[in-house]
Amino acid sequence: MNKVRYYAVYFLLSVLAWIFVRYVFAIDGLYGQDSYEYLRFSTAINAGWESGHWPSGFFWPIIYPLFGAVFTLITTDSAFSLQIISVLSLAGTLIYLHRILVSITRNERVIQIYLIAGVFLSPLVFRSSFLCMSDMLCAFLLTALVYYAMQFRNERGVKVLFLATLMGGLAVFTRYASAPIVMVVAVWVAIGVFKQFRLSYLIVIIVAIALVLVPHFAYTNAGILHFAKHPWLTEWSFQNFFRSSFVTNDGHTTYPHVNLVFNLIEIVHPRFFILIVPLMVFAILNKVRSRNAVVFTSALIYFVFLCGMPCLNTRFLLQLLPLVSILCFPSFVLIAERIHYRKILAVLIFALGFGLSIAGFGSIYERVRLEKDIVSYLGTNYAHRTIYSFDLDGVLRGRKYDGTVLSMYDSVYPVFKRGELFLFNPNRFGQQWSGRSPMLNWNNLLKNYNVDTAEYYNQGWRLYEVK
Repeated sequence: MNKVRYYAVYFLLSVLAWIFVRYVFAIDGLYGQDSYEYLRFSTAINAGWESGHWPSGFFWPIIYPLFGAVFTLITTDSAFSLQIISVLSLAGTLIYLHRILVSITRNERVIQIYLIAGVFLSPLVFRSSFLCMSDMLCAFLLTALVYYAMQFRNERGVKVLFLATLMGGLAVFTRYASAPIVMVVAVWVAIGVFKQFRLSYLIVIIVAIALVLVPHFAYTNAGILHFAKHPWLTEWSFQNFFRSSFVTNDGHTTYPHVNLVFNLIEIVHPRFFILIVPLMVFAILNKVRSRNAVVFTSALIYFVFLCGMPCLNTRFLLQLLPLVSILCFPSFVLIAERIHYRKILAVLIFALGFGLSIAGFGSIYERVRLEKDIVSYLGTNYAHRTIYSFDLDGVLRGRKYDGTVLSMYDSVYPVFKRGELFLFNPNRFGQQWSGRSPMLNWNNLLKNYNVDTAEYYNQGWRLYEVK
């Protein structure tokens, strides 16, 4: 089987999985607050192109919604476009990992089994690949960055230097949290540039960086180091390694484990990388060492960065997974050479990975169904009303509720009118958002107005009406 056929398998698997998720689970990619914010701005970009009035002031990195807007010129559906980008990013990540791992072994069948079992069927990868979020795109760009950086160190070509710089820049402006990985690889590439400096190197670097910065300046009205003002960096501390409670712009959050323990547990859990524990044990017992120092250093520094952040979120680990898969692969090759009944073992691993991936969709399925049911019910029974909400306000707008939606997070409202509605979950947000605008609005409502519970929904959500 030649390389194109292997790549075609990755693409076909990604598309088939997307069809299964979208049309069997009815998951259209919109899930939680972030996806609706990406949808909002991607739609605004398309509207700006039509009207000539470009939107600006987007706080998050611009690349993902911008790519979504470009795809929408073809598909005419922004949510569909954003989901397709995640699907294609999954296929691209597998393809570039395959190209990287060929440098370790020429047995491409072993590479394919490893990538399907360990990466494609990773529950973390599987769920991220079908959501309208930037995580999978960033993972793809980081994987491509590592590949082209390796190519440059081997070949010193101008083209691969341009692509490495472009991929690194796009990764940062897709997810700011990827900057530690990009910086390590960038230093490694810079060493190669200075060893055999050419003017053409400087030119392609400047061009690549300019291509990335143009949309950033056009849509964010912010400087190059805009992301340096993010609380992830301004509140980053080694003390956070041993904290499990944080007070940030996201309220007061408390977790069952301190940052360091949480991230260690998540990395060795099968939902991150199903093969990691047996491969790590094998590597330790057999003294298998990865020769890829830049990948190891990138992974280590990124892990340290995660442990010092004032929050915990498994989504951040996705950027680490391609690096871990590269580091663990030499152990897998050695195991594949020694064991018998490889096909039976491969089938068992595939079955386990598939089961974990499908199980991981349970919470997403319930949330998506809740969002759709609420918006459908409100549209039928409470159309053309004013609704205050938190967490679901983006859902109401994104799924086109026919009425006025006001965010309980954006403002503290002094006055409410009779007949206005509140879609809220006080039990869920009471502690985390105590003293913040969502709970200030809620407490004002309870203290100064007569309120009836109009509807009850799953997961603690209620619809209240001002009397």
